[in-house]
Amino acid sequence: MKKIKEFVIKHYVILIPICLIIVLLLTYAIYNIQKLYNNYSETKTEEGYTHFAGTKINDTYDVKINRKKEIIDITPSKNMDLTNVVYIENKAIFPKEMTALFVYENYKQVRLPIYSSIEYDESNTAYKLKTTDYDKEVANLVLYDGYDLYFFPEASILDIEGKKINLSPMSYVIVNNNNSLEYYDKETDKYYITNITNEKVYVSNNAYRISLNEDKALRFDKFVMLNKPIDLQNIK
Repeated sequence: MKKIKEFVIKHYVILIPICLIIVLLLTYAIYNIQKLYNNYSETKTEEGYTHFAGTKINDTYDVKINRKKEIIDITPSKNMDLTNVVYIENKAIFPKEMTALFVYENYKQVRLPIYSSIEYDESNTAYKLKTTDYDKEVANLVLYDGYDLYFFPEASILDIEGKKINLSPMSYVIVNNNNSLEYYDKETDKYYITNITNEKVYVSNNAYRISLNEDKALRFDKFVMLNKPIDLQNIK
């Protein structure tokens, strides 16, 4: 021990720079390993479908996921823009930012990033919302794209001026400037388009009632306006 101490004292002028270089090299190596780890991704080809102007388009999708199995990109084999919901097995994927309205959390609204997804977990009979910052089971949730598309994970009722239509889970409704109404029912795999004029359009279940004409959630004798995703904070 004494010899080591004497050696260090005698050669400290040389040892200090060597130690600094070693620390820098280790720091650089750790940084690059972490960078490679964070940038890791793999691409899987999945079969699924979406709708364009009411037409169902079956396709294969290159789905890129990161090390956390989060979706970071989707590329269809057909040359088309993804605007509506993409369905792959029990999962619905949103190719744009969405507003999430948590009814049972005091009508909290947050922004979901692009390629967020909702999946029905049959083993737990629950719906799971997954984004790059969030991975939890959810209930009594409504998704809104900020313009005209509403997605309902759970069963609900579409009410068009008193005409009531049952919507199965994982279905969506589009109201285009109060001129036309589109809705896709997941269970029956049918897509409907109808013209509307001044008809009031609602979707409701035991937890909520949404006015699609006015983009607001009715809450007892009050209401909550639904915001565009860009105006909200990211989900955490």
